[in-house]
Amino acid sequence: MKKKSIMPLTVGALVAVLVLIDNLLAPFFMPGWNFVWIAFASWTVFYGASLKERFTVIPSYIIGFLSANLMIWLGGCFGISNIFIVAIASLLVNALVVYLDLVKFLTVSGMFVGIFITFSRGGVGLQTWSWKMFLLMMIYGIFGLICGWVCSEMQSKYIDEK
Repeated sequence: MKKKSIMPLTVGALVAVLVLIDNLLAPFFMPGWNFVWIAFASWTVFYGASLKERFTVIPSYIIGFLSANLMIWLGGCFGISNIFIVAIASLLVNALVVYLDLVKFLTVSGMFVGIFITFSRGGVGLQTWSWKMFLLMMIYGIFGLICGWVCSEMQSKYIDEK
């Protein structure tokens, strides 16, 4: 088999494994739904990242989850649905997230992926502030990190090789 054909087969195999795992796990979170897209978000955002960089993503997901919930809480603090309050809450929390990028074990992209996944909960009918939402983000996010790492390793071994 040619070296360059290994990469597409690896990606296909990883996706097939993700779909099978999702078929087993998804009913725990939300019967009738699938969540492979969360793994894909993580996979694509961190494609090419080193193994060390991938470990900084995990606490960043947690900060993103907490930040999204803080935005929601601040947005509803005054008991009214006011777009200006939501905008101010978003400004404050996102400024804090970008500032936290100065912390060596956090990444802005990881925090924003955590925020994105948490806010997407509305589309899947989960409560934002729930263990299921948190576990969903962490499990599938880590699956995506692993798949991206495997692809990066395969690319450096079989495709980038001169």
